[in-house]
Amino acid sequence: MRLKILVGMIIIVGGLILLIQIADQTSAATIIVDDDGGANYTKIQDAINASEDGDTIRVFEGMYKENVIVNKSVSVIGNGSSNTTIKGSGNIVQIYARNIKFSGFNVSGDGKIRGYPACIKIDGMGSNSIIQNNHCSNSKYGIYLFLPRRVTLANNTCFKNNYGIYLFYSRENIIENNTCFDNEHGIHIVNYDEKNTFKSNDLFENDDNFYSDRDEHLKDADRIFSKVILITIAIVIVMAIIVFQPYKVSR
Repeated sequence: MRLKILVGMIIIVGGLILLIQIADQTSAATIIVDDDGGANYTKIQDAINASEDGDTIRVFEGMYKENVIVNKSVSVIGNGSSNTTIKGSGNIVQIYARNIKFSGFNVSGDGKIRGYPACIKIDGMGSNSIIQNNHCSNSKYGIYLFLPRRVTLANNTCFKNNYGIYLFYSRENIIENNTCFDNEHGIHIVNYDEKNTFKSNDLFENDDNFYSDRDEHLKDADRIFSKVILITIAIVIVMAIIVFQPYKVSR
């Protein structure tokens, strides 16, 4: 008898958990943003304000002149970094909640470096977020990680900034397949933590490609090389072969 009661309770609890999961999945909404009108909203921030955790915000191509604060666990998906531009000043996109996905945007500053502006800033509250497939330019920081943990930066391109990617006291993050060029600094790390993972990042034509305030950990940074240096070495080798090749003596 007791066994039957126990089995029945397990079935009831399992059913309740399943119903809760189904309810969560069905309640997630997709919100459309189009600056030309004809969608749910014309501003990204208005869509975020109206969203709930788990929602997806899809942003159609266009020019969005606004600053964006993502303070809910949502996915904000642009129509590609060549088509969907967010242009603003100061901190243009701020990630202020966990489990956010932000992808597919061209984020551009006004080129006026006042204070500590960033194209995309991930605050300590933005842990476990994914920032990918974005272009970030014309600011002090392309992407600025300020205290978060377990953030993934992937396939982003940062150029014409003071710093391409900047990590400040940030741990357990994955930085992979990003490109930084034409910045003063490519990737810059303050209080390097060995639990950060750097993989296959392409850094070139920066005044300083990679910097860590703990040089002993540079070996953990995927040994990032400058394209300029590699090309220069190749040219020197070719020139040396040409110059020192023995001349044929004609008879």
